[in-house]
Amino acid sequence: MKRVLAHLISHVGPCGYSPVAPGTAGSFAAFLGFIAIGPQVWWFHLFIIVGLFFVGVWACNVEEERLGKHDAGCLVIDEVVGFWITAFLVPYNWKWLLVAFLVFRIFDIVKPYPVNLLDKKVKKGFGVMIDDVGAGLYGMLAMLLLQSWPWFRTLLEQIPL
Repeated sequence: MKRVLAHLISHVGPCGYSPVAPGTAGSFAAFLGFIAIGPQVWWFHLFIIVGLFFVGVWACNVEEERLGKHDAGCLVIDEVVGFWITAFLVPYNWKWLLVAFLVFRIFDIVKPYPVNLLDKKVKKGFGVMIDDVGAGLYGMLAMLLLQSWPWFRTLLEQIPL
């Protein structure tokens, strides 16, 4: 039962099996989950982020042992945590959340310093999760910067729908 649960969590259900870009599929599941939960008090989102981080470390430890490979592409719970960190201080509307999704994916793919070191040096489930925490923190800072630019806010408001 432990392995089945770890498998479902670490793969975010079927997302880890996406034939194209499983990380993006996991991030999109995080995007949908964030929208589904809706606007909440900040501590509720923080509770979910921290809880998912520790559950993700456990699940990825179990799955890495089963797979015999570190940070396999099918392990996407880290994308969920990373996206939620990026979206943590974002206004709750689909335009801002879509920008947060794109910003997180960029930082997750590029892995700027020192996130790239975390990705290479830290092993096991903690290593799987921590580089996406770093990418999520970079994403959060980028989103705060974008929110502080009046021209960007105006541009986003002018998008129809």
